[in-house]
Amino acid sequence: RAIHAAGAPGPFVPIDCSALVGPLMESELFGHARGAFTGAAGPKAGLVEVANGGTAFFDEIGELGLDVQAKLLRVIQEKEFRPVGSVERRRADFRVIAATNRDLALEVERGRFRKDLYYRLNVVTVRLPPLRERKDDLPALVNHFLGRYGCRHVITHECMDAMLSYDWPGNVRELENCIQRMVAINSGPLLHTGDLPSALQNALA
Repeated sequence: RAIHAAGAPGPFVPIDCSALVGPLMESELFGHARGAFTGAAGPKAGLVEVANGGTAFFDEIGELGLDVQAKLLRVIQEKEFRPVGSVERRRADFRVIAATNRDLALEVERGRFRKDLYYRLNVVTVRLPPLRERKDDLPALVNHFLGRYGCRHVITHECMDAMLSYDWPGNVRELENCIQRMVAINSGPLLHTGDLPSALQNALA
C-alpha cells in the first residue's frame, strides 16, 4: 500500500519483508506478467514499481532470502527490474529505508546476508533501543494504540504499572498486539491487569 507522506516527494511504500514468504514473494516485490503462474489472470505492479519516485521502507529486511536479496540489489544499483514471467525490464528509482532486529554484520559473516547489499544499505545507521530500555515511551505508545484500536478504553494505573514492569521482548509489535487483544476481549471502558495476555501475566508472576 502506498502512503503519501506530508512534505515528502512521491509515495511512501512500507514493505514487510517478514510477510514476503513462499513462491509469491518475488511477485509482491517485482510484480508479474499475465500468465506468469496459475492465477495470474492479468499483469500486476510490484511494490518496488509502486515506490518509484518515492520511498520504499523495507521492514525486517534481514528476513529476505539470498536470491531475493540479489534481485533487490540490482534494483538499487541499476534502477531496473524484471517482473515475474516477463522479458521486459522496467525502471524504478526510489529512496530506501531499511529496518531489522538482526545484526546484519553478523549475518554477513554467517553467509545469510549479502555483503554487497549490506554496504549498499549501511550508509546512515540509526539504532532504536528496545522498548525495555525506553520505558518512558510506553504510556505514549499505549495511548496511541488505544486511540487506534480502542473505543474510549482507558488503562487502569495498576495495569499500566504492570506493563511498565514487563520487558517486552517483542518490542512495540508485542505492545500493539497486547492492546489489540485487550480491547477485543473487554468492551471497556477500563482495562485491568486481568485483561493482559496470559504470556505477559505469566512473565509478571
